[in-house]
Amino acid sequence: MIENMLATLATFLGVVSSFGGFAQAYKIHKNKSSKDVSLIFFGILTITQVVWLAYGYVLQNRPLIIVNSVALTANMTILILYFKYQKKKRK
Repeated sequence: MIENMLATLATFLGVVSSFGGFAQAYKIHKNKSSKDVSLIFFGILTITQVVWLAYGYVLQNRPLIIVNSVALTANMTILILYFKYQKKKRK
C-alpha cells in the first residue's frame, strides 16, 4: 500500500515538475527570443529523458513512462521554439 502511494505521489510530483518546461517554452514564445536558453542543457536533458522513457517502457513502469513523456514533450517544445526564435548571425 505504501509503495502504491509513493508511486502515485512520485508520478504526480514528476509531472508537476515537468510542467516547468512549458513555462520556459511560454516565455520563449512570448518574448519571441531564445537568446537566454542553453541549447546544450536542453539537448542533454532531452537525450536523458529519451533514455529514461525507453527504460520505463522496458520495465513497463507507468510512473517513469508518464513523467518522462510529459518532460520530453516540454523539452521538445523548448527545442523547437529555440530554433524558431534563434537570432540569425549576421556575416
